[in-house]
Amino acid sequence: MINLNQIETESVTFFFEDGILNIVYKQEIDIKIEHIKANIIARKQFQKTPKALLLVDFRKAWHISNEARIFLASSDVTDLNIAMAILVEDLNSRLTANFFIKFNKPICPTKMFDSKQKAITWLETFK
Repeated sequence: MINLNQIETESVTFFFEDGILNIVYKQEIDIKIEHIKANIIARKQFQKTPKALLLVDFRKAWHISNEARIFLASSDVTDLNIAMAILVEDLNSRLTANFFIKFNKPICPTKMFDSKQKAITWLETFK
């Protein structure tokens, strides 16, 4: 059965909730540039709008390559975002997200959260 409310790729699940595009990384995924490129193709077909508020759930991911992080911060990806909130949980996800924000410097407003509700509240300020 096809679910039109969500799609999955090898590394993530996409779904909209209250006008916010959620991207949930799969358990212990080692994210490579190939994953990101496949996700962007899927996202463009699923999103159907030029830009979206983005909630990235990075809590279950294990690692992201430097090449993938750099590409995620590029205009090829961030031009699809109004703003991006990154959900983190443990030290690994927190360090990875912090490094991405501070050193890769995505061009859209980007912030890290350990609470989904706080992330949504922040994203809603961009509506």
